[in-house]
Amino acid sequence: MNAGGMRVYLVFEADAETWGQFEAEKQEGGVPGGMSFAMTSPLAKGGTGGRPVVKIGADAHHFSPADLEEAGMQLLPTLDVELDELSQFSTEPPAKVFIEYGLEVLRTVPSDLLAALLYDALKGLIRKRRSSGGKTTLDFVVSETPGLRLTSATLSTESDAVALKALEAFVQIGPGRYRWDGDDGPFVSM
Repeated sequence: MNAGGMRVYLVFEADAETWGQFEAEKQEGGVPGGMSFAMTSPLAKGGTGGRPVVKIGADAHHFSPADLEEAGMQLLPTLDVELDELSQFSTEPPAKVFIEYGLEVLRTVPSDLLAALLYDALKGLIRKRRSSGGKTTLDFVVSETPGLRLTSATLSTESDAVALKALEAFVQIGPGRYRWDGDDGPFVSM
């Protein structure tokens, strides 16, 4: 171990058939493959402590703590906020932002208001990434209980309008895993 460093061992399980398909595609494409690892670190919490919580996280390579705090400030008048820095161990990690919340948010905030609040929180992050010439990958997760994913969706965009359209659609869809299909959507099941 180097001075000031830590060693991390990661063990994971994969379906043998799926992993075999991955290995075959990797070999066929002549690419090295490998695994990526990501983790989050708590950055800040804000709010009254008595309201539903929305968690916002963003890749620390592309977004500063100040960027995250600015995003979180957009939600504070209505919701409590937790901010996380995302560390993706990759040469050039994607500009990823995630939003997570529980069903209590959906029960207390009307869906059109929730979409508008989330859009206000995310648009600064999307614009920052767009100004440096790239897209932002947005991951949305609604969980019933911690660790149990009920609904998740992902999209990659550089457009504020697409992000707003996706948010308006996301707060309306039911349980499942989704991805945004093309520039105009809609979310399709994965």
